[in-house]
Amino acid sequence: MPGSLKALVVGCGYMGKIHSANLRKLGVEVFQFDVVKEKCESYLENLAHPADILVIATPIETHYRIFSELYEIHGNEAIYFIEKPVVDNSGKFRKILETGADIFVGHQLRYSMFYGMIRKEIESGSFDVEMEIRSPSDPRAGLILDTGIHFVDLPIYYLGSPESFEARGNRNSFDLILHYNQGVWRIRGELKDYYRIDFSVNGKKGVSDGISMSFDGREFRDLDFYYEEMKDVVLYAMGERKRPRISLESLMKTYEIAFEIAEKMLISYN
Repeated sequence: MPGSLKALVVGCGYMGKIHSANLRKLGVEVFQFDVVKEKCESYLENLAHPADILVIATPIETHYRIFSELYEIHGNEAIYFIEKPVVDNSGKFRKILETGADIFVGHQLRYSMFYGMIRKEIESGSFDVEMEIRSPSDPRAGLILDTGIHFVDLPIYYLGSPESFEARGNRNSFDLILHYNQGVWRIRGELKDYYRIDFSVNGKKGVSDGISMSFDGREFRDLDFYYEEMKDVVLYAMGERKRPRISLESLMKTYEIAFEIAEKMLISYN
């Protein structure tokens, strides 16, 4: 793959390093710095670094500010990749949409073969899905908009918007029931200091701790979905493929529902 593309990665924490490494594997020249820990001598000067792809992998509450600063400099000439959740409230979400920028969001589970098995189990008829999420979370964003949004997105990505939903909880736990004509998809989340997903699809059990995975008694090895999502973004930047499945437009319903869920649970996001 040609190495003519340049990327600016804002944030050198865990996710910033993953995205930087994958961009380099894809032949992209990466300029990387950590704005959060203030390791840069000149913050704005670094934001102005020439780049075709701009990656924001910083704490959630900084996403909108950094996007706005980058957009003021680069406008619609660059492609933006923002870690999930893209922002922490619906007002900021609408303002980002209004820019018309090419924006992709880190919803890598849309690429997961492991979770794709759920789709195969439910696509032919009625279904009953239950998920138990135990995960750390950014306390300033809350569990539903941090880890939880991945699992809110899966049924919407597979099935479209639900007919209705029920939600209760708070920043650290939630109980969500999505009602479809074909069945019910229930998601429970609880703040923990470890990551584990247990689920049942029409009685078949699955589990993932982010590394090892099993479903219906079978061990499973997944794709490197962080690499796959970034590969799609790079190929799009090169004009070699259509808009990736993680485009902001394709995530509209997910974020609309996630913000509505947060409001129903009386969670205030500033």
